[in-house]
Amino acid sequence: MQYNDASDFSEALLCSEGFKENRKDKEVMELWMKILFVYLVIANIVAFILMGVDKSKARNRKRRIRERTLFLSAIVGGSVGAICGMQTFRHKTKHFSFNFGMPFILIVQVVIALILIF
Repeated sequence: MQYNDASDFSEALLCSEGFKENRKDKEVMELWMKILFVYLVIANIVAFILMGVDKSKARNRKRRIRERTLFLSAIVGGSVGAICGMQTFRHKTKHFSFNFGMPFILIVQVVIALILIF
């Protein structure tokens, strides 16, 4: 590639450096997306398991998991797992706070995600 003067050369150099920075930014973003994905999978598995454990404890009349712990597991990203756990184990399905609260948490999380993306 030929450059007419030093300014053409520096402009080409800046563009190539900018490309490298954009590529690096993209790689960093992809890494964070992978970390977020793994975090959400783990949070949902934990929330699902908590629902199952609480149901088992309820059947056996043992000390239960606090409701705020179940809600907290949903708030920190495990809302889908908590809802699936409620349906799978038929647990807390007659409680208005859970029937309304868990889907509400999920909707809020989706809205926040959409706002951050767009």
